[in-house]
Amino acid sequence: MRALVFASVLLAGSPLAAEDDFDQRVIEAILNNPEVVLLAIQRLEAERELAATEVERRQIAEVADQLFGDDPEIRLVEFFDYRCGYCAQSASQMQTLPHELTKGVRLFEFPILGQESTDIAKVSIAVRNVEGDNAYQRFHYAVFDAAGRVGDTASAIRLAASLGYDADAIAGEAQSNDVAAEILRNQRLAATLGIRGTPTFVGRDQIYDGLLNPEELVEILDTEKDES
Repeated sequence: MRALVFASVLLAGSPLAAEDDFDQRVIEAILNNPEVVLLAIQRLEAERELAATEVERRQIAEVADQLFGDDPEIRLVEFFDYRCGYCAQSASQMQTLPHELTKGVRLFEFPILGQESTDIAKVSIAVRNVEGDNAYQRFHYAVFDAAGRVGDTASAIRLAASLGYDADAIAGEAQSNDVAAEILRNQRLAATLGIRGTPTFVGRDQIYDGLLNPEELVEILDTEKDES
């Protein structure tokens, strides 16, 4: 009996008992002040968001030359797929914005929705290579305005011809190694930035996933312009 009492006294005064007592007091404090848990979670989320933002900035900085080139007017890059419904909405919204803003957006073909997407992307790049940037932009919006009627190489070339462009030259260019290499470069860029879906927008220091409405685009472009 004396041994049992002695052992109990030793245990009560042991570091293990003190640790158990501390844990119990912590639990009681949390139960009595549950808002502390919410504050801790909010702080953790804020720290994670800050860390993710820093990672994005480093990723963008690594490939900034490929994204924006040497043109300071380019402030936002859009990775898109011609068969993506949200990209179609994005194109429609872009056409409502002033040219002063949209000229700061650079388009990157990122065909991820099958062979048809790749075929249209190749014709699109070929239009730019053969006819120039203004023709490319016109063709780009015309594909989306066609609302799904452009779904393969042949229909894309017919659309280009209807816009007055050299269909034969575009058809040949669409099958060139240069066009294929550009799509591959875009895919590698997307992988470097962790982009897996469309549309995705990349600013000078931030990545924006998914569809943005016109108000968000104006705000982002104005912010990017101020910071450039």
